[in-house]
Amino acid sequence: MSAPRFGVWAPVYGNHGARHHPDDAPDASYRRNRDLIVHAEQVGFDATLVAQHVIHPSNVDDDVLETWSTLAGLAEATERIELIGAIKPLLFNPLVFAKLAGNVAAIAEGRLSINVVSGWFLPELEALGVDVDLLEHDARYAHTRDWLDTVTALWDGKQVTIGAGGAQQALARPVPKHVPPVYFG
Repeated sequence: MSAPRFGVWAPVYGNHGARHHPDDAPDASYRRNRDLIVHAEQVGFDATLVAQHVIHPSNVDDDVLETWSTLAGLAEATERIELIGAIKPLLFNPLVFAKLAGNVAAIAEGRLSINVVSGWFLPELEALGVDVDLLEHDARYAHTRDWLDTVTALWDGKQVTIGAGGAQQALARPVPKHVPPVYFG
């Protein structure tokens, strides 16, 4: 039996738990996130989750740090901690994501994992112009399944068909040496 693992949520949209504490102003900056995750690694945390939002789910006026450039920076700033990046398949072309995550996985030297989220904050998806037919629950999950099949095929070095009408053949090169584990949640 393996020992319990402990993780910390990166505050990419500020101090969600202490939103109104007078001594803890919201701060979603990269520097704050980097410093907190480096400290978490130093005191023994095993993993961090970097959420993906482009619109703050509680207050559209608040800052939100972009997930994947943050993960690339954290990969350089840390040595041991597992970096779990959330991804909403409705927001990324699978070829673009396969290449992006493959590159971050190389920077992290095998410490990157992905957390696939089919999208729960519908106002964000609507504001970003996601096809209204994909917003229904079952459609989001069917899209996620197809998207993840394409991403994992690309990571396996397989040629896939992408684009409108399946007109374009694509490969992800280089093939990632460290294929990220996938979590759902």
